[in-house]
Amino acid sequence: MLSVNAIAALQGKYGSAIWTAWSNLRWPQYDYARYTPAGITSLSLFAVPQGGVDPVSTLTKTAEQTSMTTSGNFGQVGQLITQIRTHAFILPLARQPSGIVDDADVLWTTFSNMMSKYLELLRRGVLQIFINSKEFFTISEPFQRCPPGFGVRIQQHGASYLSGFTKFSIWSQQSPRSEDVFDLNPPQFIEPNNTFQVQLNYYDGTGPVFTNLVSSASPAIDIGVIFDGYLIRPSS
Repeated sequence: MLSVNAIAALQGKYGSAIWTAWSNLRWPQYDYARYTPAGITSLSLFAVPQGGVDPVSTLTKTAEQTSMTTSGNFGQVGQLITQIRTHAFILPLARQPSGIVDDADVLWTTFSNMMSKYLELLRRGVLQIFINSKEFFTISEPFQRCPPGFGVRIQQHGASYLSGFTKFSIWSQQSPRSEDVFDLNPPQFIEPNNTFQVQLNYYDGTGPVFTNLVSSASPAIDIGVIFDGYLIRPSS
Protein backbone atom coordinates (compact mmCIF):
# COMPACT_ATOMS: atom_id res chain seq x y z
CA MET A 1 0.00 0.00 0.00
CA LEU A 2 1.36 3.40 -1.01
CA SER A 3 1.81 6.01 1.71
CA VAL A 4 0.34 9.50 1.46
CA ASN A 5 3.83 10.91 0.90
CA ALA A 6 4.50 8.43 -1.89
CA ILE A 7 1.24 9.32 -3.62
CA ALA A 8 2.03 13.04 -3.27
CA ALA A 9 5.48 12.43 -4.79
CA LEU A 10 4.01 10.50 -7.72
CA GLN A 11 1.40 13.17 -8.28
CA GLY A 12 3.98 15.95 -8.17
CA LYS A 13 6.24 14.25 -10.70
CA TYR A 14 3.82 12.45 -13.00
CA GLY A 15 0.36 13.81 -12.19
CA SER A 16 -1.89 15.58 -14.70
CA ALA A 17 -3.05 18.25 -12.20
CA ILE A 18 -0.94 21.06 -10.77
CA TRP A 19 -2.39 21.55 -7.30
CA THR A 20 -0.26 24.62 -6.60
CA ALA A 21 -1.72 26.50 -9.59
CA TRP A 22 -5.44 27.01 -10.14
CA SER A 23 -7.39 28.19 -13.16
CA ASN A 24 -10.93 29.49 -13.56
CA LEU A 25 -13.55 28.75 -16.19
CA ARG A 26 -16.93 30.44 -16.67
CA TRP A 27 -19.26 27.65 -15.64
CA PRO A 28 -22.83 27.52 -14.31
CA GLN A 29 -23.74 24.78 -11.84
CA TYR A 30 -27.43 23.90 -12.06
CA ASP A 31 -30.06 21.49 -10.83
CA TYR A 32 -33.73 20.89 -11.67
CA ALA A 33 -36.25 18.87 -9.66
CA ARG A 34 -39.88 18.05 -10.50
CA TYR A 35 -42.51 19.98 -8.57
CA THR A 36 -45.15 17.80 -6.89
CA PRO A 37 -48.54 18.78 -8.40
CA ALA A 38 -50.27 18.30 -5.03
CA GLY A 39 -48.09 21.04 -3.56
CA ILE A 40 -45.01 21.00 -1.36
CA THR A 41 -43.75 22.40 1.90
CA SER A 42 -40.08 21.88 1.00
CA LEU A 43 -38.05 20.91 -2.08
CA SER A 44 -34.35 20.03 -2.05
CA LEU A 45 -32.12 20.98 -4.98
CA PHE A 46 -28.63 19.68 -5.85
CA ALA A 47 -29.52 16.51 -3.93
CA VAL A 48 -30.01 14.00 -6.80
CA PRO A 49 -26.98 13.86 -9.14
CA GLN A 50 -26.73 12.54 -12.69
CA GLY A 51 -27.77 8.90 -12.78
CA GLY A 52 -30.06 9.32 -9.78
CA VAL A 53 -33.85 9.15 -9.98
CA ASP A 54 -36.03 12.19 -9.42
CA PRO A 55 -38.51 11.08 -6.73
CA VAL A 56 -41.48 12.88 -8.33
CA SER A 57 -40.99 12.30 -12.07
CA THR A 58 -39.33 8.87 -11.40
CA LEU A 59 -37.02 9.66 -14.35
CA THR A 60 -33.24 9.25 -14.31
CA LYS A 61 -31.54 12.63 -14.20
CA THR A 62 -29.06 13.43 -16.97
CA ALA A 63 -26.94 16.46 -17.83
CA GLU A 64 -30.16 18.09 -19.04
CA GLN A 65 -31.48 18.25 -15.47
CA THR A 66 -28.30 18.71 -13.43
CA SER A 67 -24.59 19.41 -13.63
CA MET A 68 -24.00 17.52 -10.37
CA THR A 69 -22.14 14.22 -10.34
CA THR A 70 -22.37 13.87 -6.55
CA SER A 71 -25.01 15.00 -4.07
CA GLY A 72 -24.44 18.41 -2.48
CA ASN A 73 -20.75 18.52 -3.33
CA PHE A 74 -18.69 19.85 -6.25
CA GLY A 75 -15.87 17.39 -5.57
CA GLN A 76 -12.27 18.42 -6.18
CA VAL A 77 -13.25 21.76 -7.74
CA GLY A 78 -14.60 24.95 -6.26
CA GLN A 79 -17.38 27.22 -7.50
CA LEU A 80 -17.26 31.01 -7.32
CA ILE A 81 -20.91 32.07 -7.43
CA THR A 82 -21.53 35.51 -8.92
CA GLN A 83 -25.25 35.12 -9.68
CA ILE A 84 -28.16 33.10 -8.29
CA ARG A 85 -30.90 32.29 -10.80
CA THR A 86 -34.14 30.37 -10.31
CA HIS A 87 -36.30 28.85 -13.03
CA ALA A 88 -39.89 27.63 -12.75
CA PHE A 89 -39.89 25.63 -15.96
CA ILE A 90 -43.16 24.48 -17.53
CA LEU A 91 -42.04 21.45 -19.54
CA PRO A 92 -42.55 21.48 -23.33
CA LEU A 93 -45.85 20.16 -24.61
CA ALA A 94 -44.35 16.85 -25.83
CA ARG A 95 -43.18 16.10 -22.26
CA GLN A 96 -46.47 16.84 -20.57
CA PRO A 97 -48.63 13.92 -19.35
CA SER A 98 -51.38 12.26 -21.34
CA GLY A 99 -54.39 14.49 -21.68
CA ILE A 100 -52.30 17.64 -21.94
CA VAL A 101 -50.03 16.42 -24.73
CA ASP A 102 -53.11 15.32 -26.71
CA ASP A 103 -54.88 18.69 -26.40
CA ALA A 104 -54.32 20.67 -29.61
CA ASP A 105 -55.53 23.90 -27.99
CA VAL A 106 -53.68 23.61 -24.70
CA LEU A 107 -51.25 26.51 -25.30
CA TRP A 108 -54.00 28.95 -26.16
CA THR A 109 -56.81 27.81 -23.90
CA THR A 110 -56.58 25.19 -21.18
CA PHE A 111 -53.06 26.09 -19.98
CA SER A 112 -54.66 29.35 -18.88
CA ASN A 113 -56.50 27.39 -16.18
CA MET A 114 -53.23 26.88 -14.28
CA MET A 115 -51.79 30.37 -14.72
CA SER A 116 -53.23 31.77 -11.49
CA LYS A 117 -51.47 28.95 -9.60
CA TYR A 118 -48.29 29.40 -11.62
CA LEU A 119 -48.33 33.10 -10.73
CA GLU A 120 -48.77 32.08 -7.09
CA LEU A 121 -45.74 29.81 -7.47
CA LEU A 122 -43.69 32.76 -8.74
CA ARG A 123 -44.80 34.97 -5.85
CA ARG A 124 -44.19 32.61 -2.94
CA GLY A 125 -41.48 30.48 -1.38
CA VAL A 126 -38.18 31.01 0.42
CA LEU A 127 -34.86 29.89 -1.08
CA GLN A 128 -32.30 28.88 1.54
CA ILE A 129 -28.68 27.97 0.87
CA PHE A 130 -26.50 26.27 3.48
CA ILE A 131 -22.74 25.66 3.21
CA ASN A 132 -21.25 23.17 5.68
CA SER A 133 -24.60 23.26 7.53
CA LYS A 134 -24.35 27.05 8.02
CA GLU A 135 -27.08 29.20 6.49
CA PHE A 136 -25.59 31.72 4.04
CA PHE A 137 -28.60 32.95 2.02
CA THR A 138 -32.31 33.33 2.70
CA ILE A 139 -34.21 34.83 -0.23
CA SER A 140 -37.97 35.31 -0.14
CA GLU A 141 -39.96 35.21 -3.40
CA PRO A 142 -36.89 33.82 -5.23
CA PHE A 143 -38.65 33.36 -8.58
CA GLN A 144 -39.21 37.11 -8.72
CA ARG A 145 -36.00 38.29 -7.07
CA CYS A 146 -33.74 35.71 -8.78
CA PRO A 147 -35.19 35.27 -12.28
CA PRO A 148 -33.40 33.15 -14.89
CA GLY A 149 -32.55 36.10 -17.13
CA PHE A 150 -33.08 34.06 -20.29
CA GLY A 151 -35.93 32.86 -22.48
CA VAL A 152 -38.52 34.38 -24.77
CA ARG A 153 -39.91 37.69 -23.59
CA ILE A 154 -43.69 37.47 -23.90
CA GLN A 155 -45.29 40.86 -24.54
CA GLN A 156 -48.72 39.59 -25.50
CA HIS A 157 -50.00 36.04 -25.51
CA GLY A 158 -52.51 35.85 -28.33
CA ALA A 159 -55.96 37.43 -28.20
CA SER A 160 -57.68 37.22 -24.83
CA TYR A 161 -61.29 36.15 -24.74
CA LEU A 162 -63.87 35.09 -22.19
CA SER A 163 -65.66 31.72 -22.31
CA GLY A 164 -68.17 31.38 -19.50
CA PHE A 165 -66.20 32.36 -16.39
CA THR A 166 -62.79 31.38 -17.79
CA LYS A 167 -60.49 33.96 -19.34
CA PHE A 168 -58.18 32.35 -21.89
CA SER A 169 -54.77 33.36 -23.26
CA ILE A 170 -53.38 34.54 -19.94
CA TRP A 171 -49.69 33.78 -19.41
CA SER A 172 -47.23 34.55 -16.61
CA GLN A 173 -43.46 34.31 -16.75
CA GLN A 174 -40.29 35.17 -14.89
CA SER A 175 -38.15 37.99 -16.15
CA PRO A 176 -35.96 36.98 -19.13
CA ARG A 177 -33.95 40.21 -18.80
CA SER A 178 -30.30 39.67 -17.90
CA GLU A 179 -30.24 42.96 -15.96
CA ASP A 180 -32.81 41.55 -13.50
CA VAL A 181 -30.65 38.59 -12.42
CA PHE A 182 -29.70 38.39 -8.71
CA ASP A 183 -26.02 39.44 -8.53
CA LEU A 184 -23.83 38.56 -5.56
CA ASN A 185 -21.52 41.35 -4.44
CA PRO A 186 -19.23 40.10 -3.07
CA PRO A 187 -19.43 36.68 -4.75
CA GLN A 188 -19.68 33.49 -2.72
CA PHE A 189 -17.04 30.77 -3.01
CA ILE A 190 -17.83 27.13 -2.24
CA GLU A 191 -14.50 25.42 -1.67
CA PRO A 192 -13.59 21.98 -3.08
CA ASN A 193 -15.21 19.09 -1.18
CA ASN A 194 -17.39 21.42 0.88
CA THR A 195 -20.96 20.23 1.29
CA PHE A 196 -23.95 22.47 0.68
CA GLN A 197 -27.75 22.26 0.68
CA VAL A 198 -30.30 24.24 -1.33
CA GLN A 199 -33.96 24.22 -0.33
CA LEU A 200 -37.14 25.87 -1.52
CA ASN A 201 -39.38 26.15 1.53
CA TYR A 202 -42.97 27.27 2.07
CA TYR A 203 -43.28 28.53 5.62
CA ASP A 204 -46.70 30.08 4.96
CA GLY A 205 -48.33 26.72 4.16
CA THR A 206 -48.34 24.23 1.32
CA GLY A 207 -47.15 25.55 -2.04
CA PRO A 208 -49.61 26.00 -4.93
CA VAL A 209 -51.56 22.94 -6.06
CA PHE A 210 -51.67 22.06 -9.78
CA THR A 211 -53.56 18.77 -9.58
CA ASN A 212 -55.80 18.20 -12.64
CA LEU A 213 -55.76 21.88 -13.64
CA VAL A 214 -55.03 21.38 -17.34
CA SER A 215 -57.29 19.15 -19.46
CA SER A 216 -58.09 17.14 -16.29
CA ALA A 217 -54.36 16.36 -15.93
CA SER A 218 -51.59 17.68 -13.69
CA PRO A 219 -49.01 19.80 -15.58
CA ALA A 220 -45.33 18.91 -15.37
CA ILE A 221 -43.23 21.72 -13.90
CA ASP A 222 -39.54 21.60 -13.02
CA ILE A 223 -37.95 23.85 -10.40
CA GLY A 224 -34.38 24.86 -11.16
CA VAL A 225 -31.62 26.73 -9.37
CA ILE A 226 -28.54 27.94 -11.24
CA PHE A 227 -25.29 29.06 -9.61
CA ASP A 228 -23.71 31.13 -12.35
CA GLY A 229 -20.06 32.01 -11.99
CA TYR A 230 -16.67 30.36 -12.31
CA LEU A 231 -15.39 26.84 -11.84
CA ILE A 232 -12.06 26.92 -9.96
CA ARG A 233 -9.91 23.88 -10.67
CA PRO A 234 -6.23 22.88 -10.60
CA SER A 235 -4.25 23.60 -13.73
CA SER A 236 -3.11 20.74 -15.91
